Amino acid sequence: MLVIGPYPPPIGGVATHIQHLMAQQRLQDRFSLAFYRTGKKDETASNFVQMFLEIVKIFRYLATFQFRKSDIFHIHTASKMSFFRNSPYIVLSSVGSKGKVLTHIHGAEFEDFYEQSGLWIKKYIAFVLRKSDGIVVTSERWIPVINHICTNCSRIYPIPNGFIQSNFHAINPAIARENLNIPGNIKILLTIGCLEEYKGHAYLVESMKKIVETRNDVAAYIVGLGSLEPTLKRLITQHNLEQYMFLAGGNKPVDELNLWINACDLFVLPSLNEGNPTVMFEAMACGKPFIGTNVGGIPDVITSDTYGVLCNPGDSEVLKEIILESLAKDWDSEAILEYANEFSWERIAQKMEHVYLDVANAPQSPSP
Repeated sequence: MLVIGPYPPPIGGVATHIQHLMAQQRLQDRFSLAFYRTGKKDETASNFVQMFLEIVKIFRYLATFQFRKSDIFHIHTASKMSFFRNSPYIVLSSVGSKGKVLTHIHGAEFEDFYEQSGLWIKKYIAFVLRKSDGIVVTSERWIPVINHICTNCSRIYPIPNGFIQSNFHAINPAIARENLNIPGNIKILLTIGCLEEYKGHAYLVESMKKIVETRNDVAAYIVGLGSLEPTLKRLITQHNLEQYMFLAGGNKPVDELNLWINACDLFVLPSLNEGNPTVMFEAMACGKPFIGTNVGGIPDVITSDTYGVLCNPGDSEVLKEIILESLAKDWDSEAILEYANEFSWERIAQKMEHVYLDVANAPQSPSP
């Protein structure tokens, strides 16, 4: 079996997913896993140079032993340039080999990418997906989206993202706070993610402005880097929240991220758009309730107020109310931890094993 897609470095959602997939002993024991890398190895590489390298990689791929002999091609892609970079592997593997093609769609923006594309790009996207013998999506929510893009599409498998149990686990919150040098006598909200508009950080700032009018024993920490950083700094200052909201930086090692999650009382992800955020599972793996929005695959996971509470995106008033109610609630961390185990990478590997076997036994993909 050949896995195709990006791989760290640089760090990214798809690359990290593939890294974890390739590391699963269950899959290594059952299948002969090989890997073919696409995407950037160096974030500083220009788009022009990278485009040339990707074309070279495609021609090199056609000469590989794996292209000629693999039984299953597990090809990972997201939207926009990721799709255009990886879609040739889907088509070439379907047309030029005897193996089955499993297309794995990641990311929160694939539906927008399709809907905002021109007619011929839409036709190309549908053509590529129909060349697949199976399609993996991150949640049930994406099944009707894929069926809308390409009618009579192949098998669609909803497989969530997962977390590494050895990396994210519950520890004493007091110890976590002591290690991070943050106060032990206040309620802490935490969000982790890239500082980009779609993550909804601005609405968390608006909510905090209203929260501190009700209680002054709450602080919010934002972990991450991105283009929105100057805007967030300005909003925090504008609303006089310098004593209540803190940008904690990004590129944290895994052990420090585990400390941050364990130090918080609530994990908050006010995203305007999401796929199936891994950080949601990592927060629950530390026994923390998840406060988020009804976007992407999040409602497929937060199915009970035992695990968290969701609101519509972009509504800072409702988000404020939910946070205040959640701070006053006595959460059952043991129930959250038990539920989180369903999303460990060991469980995800089991599900992927079944997908591989089902695709291997599937009839060839239909012609477009």
